[in-house]
Amino acid sequence: AQLGNPPTIALTATATEPTEYRQDLPAILVVDDMPDNLELYRRLLTPKGYAVSAANGGAEALEMVASAPPDVILLDLMMPGMDGFEVCERLKRDLSTRHIPIIIVTGVADHDANIRALEAGVDDFLTRPIDPVLLDARIRSSVKSKAMQDQIMRYQKRLEDDKQILEER
Repeated sequence: AQLGNPPTIALTATATEPTEYRQDLPAILVVDDMPDNLELYRRLLTPKGYAVSAANGGAEALEMVASAPPDVILLDLMMPGMDGFEVCERLKRDLSTRHIPIIIVTGVADHDANIRALEAGVDDFLTRPIDPVLLDARIRSSVKSKAMQDQIMRYQKRLEDDKQILEER
């Protein structure tokens, strides 16, 4: 089933008001310059049990990720100012954010754009119009992958801490 765009509704999360994600819900950051798209994702994902926040552009998204890293980022490629390619490249270059899965959501079915996005570090793709079932499946897969990566990072930190303790003895 394909869904169209609902009427525009004001968004509450902005870069100047950091999002507080509920600890018990996977946090999804949606980045798109179209308010109708942002609200569509909010309407699709909130009932599925996700804490959804929204950024209207690339710079705002980077600020929001810095203040409250999400579990998954849904990112539009074609935005004015900082486009999705640059946002992805910046996040994947940063050691503290490179493990966050990025799913590109775009109306562009351009082969070259897809290759460029993969080179920038994107983890998955979805093409508009959005299939809600596929959207949910891709996000759940990405959340699961991120949870495993987070666990590995915690174990690695613990091993490093234990190693330091042993070396001090």
